[in-house]
This record gives sequence, structure tokens and C-alpha cells, in this order.
Amino acid sequence: MDRRTNILNRWWTGLLELLNGRNGQSITGTDRPVYLESIVAIMTRPEWRVPFQSNISGSSSTSTSRVDLAARSYTSLETTGSDFLAESIHHNIRNTFNQNLLSQVGYSIDRMSVRHTPASLVSFCGKTCAYAFFFCPDVANVLVKLWNISPTLLRNVINEFDPGHDHVLRGVMAEEISSQFPPAVRNLAFSGHSSFLRALRRNTSVPLAAAQINWFGPWAPRWAGRDTDLFFVFLKHFYLLITDLFPSIIDMSKRIYVPGFIPVHAQMLIVLQNTLSKHTGLQPTDALHSTATATFDDLLDGAETSASLPLRQTNSLILMSESRLIMTLRDFLADSSMQQLTKQLFIESFCKILKLGARKTSLYDHNACFALCDFVEELIPILPPYCRTNDLPDPLDWDFWLDVCLEMLKSNNSLTEVRTFAFIFTGWVEINHDIRRKERLCLDMLLSTALFTQYFNHWSPMVRGYYHRLICWRLARHDGTQQSELDTYVFYGVTLRFS
Repeated sequence: MDRRTNILNRWWTGLLELLNGRNGQSITGTDRPVYLESIVAIMTRPEWRVPFQSNISGSSSTSTSRVDLAARSYTSLETTGSDFLAESIHHNIRNTFNQNLLSQVGYSIDRMSVRHTPASLVSFCGKTCAYAFFFCPDVANVLVKLWNISPTLLRNVINEFDPGHDHVLRGVMAEEISSQFPPAVRNLAFSGHSSFLRALRRNTSVPLAAAQINWFGPWAPRWAGRDTDLFFVFLKHFYLLITDLFPSIIDMSKRIYVPGFIPVHAQMLIVLQNTLSKHTGLQPTDALHSTATATFDDLLDGAETSASLPLRQTNSLILMSESRLIMTLRDFLADSSMQQLTKQLFIESFCKILKLGARKTSLYDHNACFALCDFVEELIPILPPYCRTNDLPDPLDWDFWLDVCLEMLKSNNSLTEVRTFAFIFTGWVEINHDIRRKERLCLDMLLSTALFTQYFNHWSPMVRGYYHRLICWRLARHDGTQQSELDTYVFYGVTLRFS
């Protein structure tokens, strides 16, 4: 182990010196990705993990094992010398790993502070931050401090992932799970609201070995999820390291006790809220003027008429399908080398953050409601088919999203009402995949007396037209499949309403 790590260290330091241009050496842009991949390959070698694993097992050992070790030490001086030698080698390996990681972090921060950064370098910096977050002392505290997360946001994330508030269980689970991770990140483990918030409010000291690094420089906005994929690469490798260090995290309720889990997902919520607020719309007067020219005949031209919404002029450079959160989710699902457990853990956490973001969206901000519907619509062709293929439960809680639709219909904003009907129209097949949800949507919502009376004769021709279109081409349309008793009952209900 000592020989191997010494050889790896020489390669590692040599490659870092080449990247930093020491001794007048330079690397061309085409060669740099190969050097970056080589450094990442060295950084992720299993030899560096062994000392941390022994540290973890030593910190979680029982008093009985300590007594047995002491007894063996008294009976054999050779055993004592061997244990001391092993601990000394592990200590040297940990120091070497931390020093090289901090040097790599310094290079990454310098590169991320320039205006243009290639994708290969962004990926390299994200992986470096993930490893430094878990293994380098005090680095996780500094990186979390750069996000500047408000206590209210942290409380919202905690309440979303820990609705039970079992204080006795918290203390036991926090100690048990945090002991499975390196000591450098254990102080970010959750054990209670107050203690966790106090821990984050403490003054953070920059590591002495990294005092020359410009932690609070121009790279900070990119670390917060803007401009580049730095935060999202970090997020992916954060999950990979969680499942590597704690492979028994099969029970999803234990994830909140993983060190760093809460602040990382609080920042993920901030990114989602920024995504929803990026979209700009027409002024209300212009929007209402544009809806006045639309008629019922314009909407019902044919069965396959596009349900376009000429009500909101979004920035053409910002497409919801290009949202970095959506791209990160696709990257998770498309990675065949990733464990199924890692994907499942991320999918469930992603959907919980999305639900929390929906709860914090203003009902009367029609631009945010538009963006939220756009975001969920991008997930409909991705998540449910993947989960059915891999025998996973559907993470999109459609009962929750139907409640969201009902709430948006209470806004008395014609733009939000039209977008709600368009959302139901688009997601009709997935929503009705469950017969119970279909009954609720058709009978308890769309054909309910209050909703039918309000929207069948709505004052706005656009809202009225979208509701009529939804009734005609979704509710009362036979798609050629075998009709169930519920379909017959729904068709009878439509006929009765129209009569």
C-alpha cells in the first residue's frame, strides 16, 4: 500500500505541475482533457480510500473490541508494532491525499474564475469539489458557506425529508450513519433543527494548507449553479460517493442523516426556484388583449390541433428542456455504469425537491405557474416510463399534482387557468395510467358540478375553449382501447352534462 500510494503520488503531483505550467511547460487545449482524465483516475483509486475506511471502522468500534486489541497488544509486541506501522502509513496516505486534493481544488477554483471554461474542465472541477467535500478537513464547511443558504430554506428542506420529527430516532440514526463517512464531513450530519442550524452558523475557518486559494472569488456564482454545470457535476458525484461510502442506504428515510445532504438539497431547491423565476411574460393588459382575439372555432379546428399558448413570450434562449436540473436527471438515467440504488435515491430526492418548490410557488404569479407546468411536462416522458421499465414506483405523486391543478384553478387568472387545462391535456395518458386517478380526474374534478358550471360558460373565450377542448378530445374521445366500466360511466357523465 505504501509503495503504491508513493508511485501514485508522484504521478499525481507531476500531472498537477504540468497543468499549472511549472518549469515553463504548457499543455495544448486538445491534450488537456487527457491529463484531466488521468488525474481523476488517480484521485478515484481505491488505495486512497483504505485509510479512511480504517478510520471509520476504528471510530465506530465498540469498547469490547478496544479491550480485545489491548489484550492482544500485551501478549504480542510484534502485533503492537504492526498496528503502529499500519496506522502511521494510513496517516501518511491521508495527508498525501488531502494535500493533493487541496492543490487540485486551488487549480479548479483558478480555472473556474475565468470567463470561458471548457466542458471537460468543468467536469473535472465538479469531481474535485465532490471528493474534497468528503475527504478534506474544513473544505465542506467553506463550500456550504459559499451557498449562503437561509435558515428558512434549510427548515423547509428538513421538514420535507423528515416529517416525523422523532427526536430519539434522530440522535441514534445521526450517530450511526455519520460514522460511516470520513471525519472531515461528519459535522454536516443532521441530528436536529436547532443543533444543525447552529453548526452552520459557526465561523468557518479556511484550511491552513489552502489559505492561498481565493475561495470567495469570481467562481462562487458558478459554484452556486449559475453559468456552468459545476454544481450539477458535483451533485452527481455527491450521490455516487454516498452510495460508495454507505452502500446499505436502502432505506430511503435514512438519507437525511447523510452528512451534507440537507445543504446540498437546499441549494438544489434554490436552483429550481431560480429556474422557475427566469421566465418573463407579457404584461397583463397585453395578455388579455391577445386572448380576446381567440375564438372557440380557432381551438377546435381538428382533433390533432396543437394546443399552443400564445399568451406568454418566454426568452427564446431559456428552454425548459435545457434546464440543467432536467439535463442532470437525464444524465443519471442514461448512465448505465451507475448503480440502480444511486438512481433511485436521486429520483426520489429530485421529486421531493420539486414538490417543495411547487409549494413555495405563489398561486398568483402566473409566470411561475407556467414555468412549473413546463418543468413537470418535461418529466412526464422521462420518469414514469423509466420507472415502469425498472419496476420502480412512479415518483411523480399525481395526487399531489392534481391538487396543484385545483389550486391553480382558484387563482382567477385566465392565463393560469388555460395553462392548467393544457397541462392536464398533455399529461392525460400518464395521469390516467392508474384507474383511481382517472376516476378522480374525470368525475371528481372535470365533471364536478362546481368546475363544470364555472368553465363551460366561462367569460373568457380562451379559457372556455381550452376547457371544451379538454372535454371533447380527452374526456369524451374513444382512443380505440378496450373500454372499461369507468369509461362508460365517464362518457355517460359527459353526455348528461352537455344535455
